[in-house]
Amino acid sequence: MLLKHRLKQLRTEKKLTQKELGDHLELTPATISFYEIGRRTPDYETLINISNYFDVSLDYLLGKTHIRNSQTAKYLKDLPSKIVNELSSEPENLNKLMQTIYVAKKNNIQIKGLVKVIESVINAIP
Repeated sequence: MLLKHRLKQLRTEKKLTQKELGDHLELTPATISFYEIGRRTPDYETLINISNYFDVSLDYLLGKTHIRNSQTAKYLKDLPSKIVNELSSEPENLNKLMQTIYVAKKNNIQIKGLVKVIESVINAIP
C-alpha cells in the first residue's frame, strides 16, 4: 500500500477532514490533498510528524509493513509467525487481532489459549 493510501486511510479512521489534519500538522489542506493523490511527497520531517501524529511507524506509513507500530509488534511477538503472516495480509484482520489481544491482556486471559483458538481457525482455512 502506498503512502497516499495509508495517509488517507489514517485520516479517515480518525474522521478528520484534510483541513483538520493540515491544522494539526501545520500544512495546508491542499498539501494534504496532494499527498493523498500522490501529486506530492512529504519531506522527511513531515513524514516523521505524520508518523508521530498517527502513532504509526514510518515503515507502516510507507507501506513496507502492515504492523502499525512498535506496540503492535510487542503484542505480536508472542504469536507464531504463521498466524501473524496470515492475518497481516489484511490490515483489517490485523487490527481486529490487536484489539482481541489488547482485551485479552487487559483481562488477564492467557495468550496461549488465544493462540490455540486462532491457530484452529487458520488451520481450517483451505
